[in-house]
Amino acid sequence: MVGDLTFARTRYKSPYGPIVSNWRIENGMLHMDVTVPPGTTATVYVPTSTPAAVTEGGRPVTQAAGVRSAGVAGGKALFAVGSGQYAFATEFSR
Repeated sequence: MVGDLTFARTRYKSPYGPIVSNWRIENGMLHMDVTVPPGTTATVYVPTSTPAAVTEGGRPVTQAAGVRSAGVAGGKALFAVGSGQYAFATEFSR
């Protein structure tokens, strides 16, 4: 997330199905919608200084099915996910 951008929408047609990574910033919150195709896995990088404050599907990320913490790197919380759709959210400040 750079400059004055407040949203981005991306979609890639992979051999396994669509890969989607959309994000938006609203009212100080970052919302990330991610789709991982069947039979694949992904690592989702969520920019945050407090990984414990990240939610997925409205629940604390620690309680989200199919989501596993994969550490922290460069000011981002990393989450390993399997195929499916995910809705991450966290507080965001520039």
